[in-house]
Amino acid sequence: MKYHYIKRLKSFVQPLDIHFRVERKLSSLIRRGYIARNPVAIENKNRLSYIHDIRNEIQNGDKDAVFEESRILRSTAEGFSITGISGMGKSVCIERLLMMYPQVIVHKEYMNEPFTTTQIVWIKIDTPYDGSIKTMCKLFFKAIDDILSTNYTQKFGTNRNSAATMMIHMMYLASKYGIGVIVIDEIQHLTKSKNNPEQVLNFLVTLINTIGVPVIMIGTPSANNLFMTNFRQARRAGSVGAITWERMKNDEMWEFFVETMWEYQWIEKSTPLSKTLLNSLYDHSQGIVGLAVIIFMLSQEYAMESEEKRITEKMFKEVSQNELKFVQDMIKALKTNDIQKIIKYDDIANNISDLIIHRKPSAVNNSNRVESLVKNSKTSESKNELEELISDFIEFGLVDKKNERELEKIIRDCLKAGFSIKNKSKLKKHIIKQLIVKESQANKSLEVKKREFLKNDIRNFFVKAKKEKLSCHDLLSENGFIKDPMREFY
Repeated sequence: MKYHYIKRLKSFVQPLDIHFRVERKLSSLIRRGYIARNPVAIENKNRLSYIHDIRNEIQNGDKDAVFEESRILRSTAEGFSITGISGMGKSVCIERLLMMYPQVIVHKEYMNEPFTTTQIVWIKIDTPYDGSIKTMCKLFFKAIDDILSTNYTQKFGTNRNSAATMMIHMMYLASKYGIGVIVIDEIQHLTKSKNNPEQVLNFLVTLINTIGVPVIMIGTPSANNLFMTNFRQARRAGSVGAITWERMKNDEMWEFFVETMWEYQWIEKSTPLSKTLLNSLYDHSQGIVGLAVIIFMLSQEYAMESEEKRITEKMFKEVSQNELKFVQDMIKALKTNDIQKIIKYDDIANNISDLIIHRKPSAVNNSNRVESLVKNSKTSESKNELEELISDFIEFGLVDKKNERELEKIIRDCLKAGFSIKNKSKLKKHIIKQLIVKESQANKSLEVKKREFLKNDIRNFFVKAKKEKLSCHDLLSENGFIKDPMREFY
């Protein structure tokens, strides 16, 4: 029975400073988002009318209508992102805070007047593992179906509907039910999407700007790359401040967390918390609360089976080596501040700049590592500038998306010829000249040479009729190719 009691630790949550930060932002976000969405106000009716217009445009074949924004609609909605190492309790935190609010409110009157409407205060969905836009929309429809017992998944989530159409229906439902906040977890999965991740992020920004629905995005550090590619998305993702959920430091807050957790012991000999055990637990978990809870929980199981019947440092080590062997390389990387290994595991690479500043000196090896990082940083910066330049030419319509590789080759040739990517104005002028030369060469190669036919070839009469604007039928009749049916058969 005690084994079952120990499993209760899986539900252990100790509110810390960061939990209160998230709560303040969440409560403010929900309330501010409703300021411009009074369901009886004319402004809200205009918003619904706008969505109906877009739905009609989508049905008429305008698949880009979903991304257009109306400048006449006021929005007080905001958004923020939470990024941090896996196992820090981001999702659990937001779920516990959301449970403080009723998920559904059925209104029957407003200011002593009959007014019937259903309000969904919050909704939470996970980004699909493959980053599929359509699947994410279907999960949204299913979440509403689960809450209200509706059939929107069957109605709007059919495969024959495009992703753009599903997004419009998602916007419509978000506005219809006055959703207070949409929480999207595991946002880093968008980096694996076959589609353009920016399409989803643009849509989420449209939800905030136009429909007025606040959006919270939660993910691992790799999600930061999604927000940094576009100023508009980065601004909206952190419009009330982005939260970076760092792993805990071995300080007073860590001691407070472990002391609270330590009270939940079900072993025969209750073990008092010593400074040695406190430091040992930090050493094996590196301040990741999810790992710390697992190590403490499994150590109690080991203690029940041991002769000592109490928790020891040796048990922490055994649990780490036997039960958590798959995360040992990551823990070692965090313990030694090995930047190259930390970058390799994007789920734990939260703040590389801080790690570089606080890295442990290690003579020649560390020096080489830093030189390598600086070199990689410069290469990455140059690559980003190249991608930005290519994006400029595509956005201005100078080059089609399908000719992106050809454009990249031209840019690289220009850089080899001595042009600097820093002097973009001069570089762009030269690239445009090269594009014009390429286009003229392509046009020449596509010119069709005049084809010559044999003297009696029937196609000669077609060419002559077209050139002299004559009837092709008459020419063919005059030259005996078309017989007179009366003479032919009578």
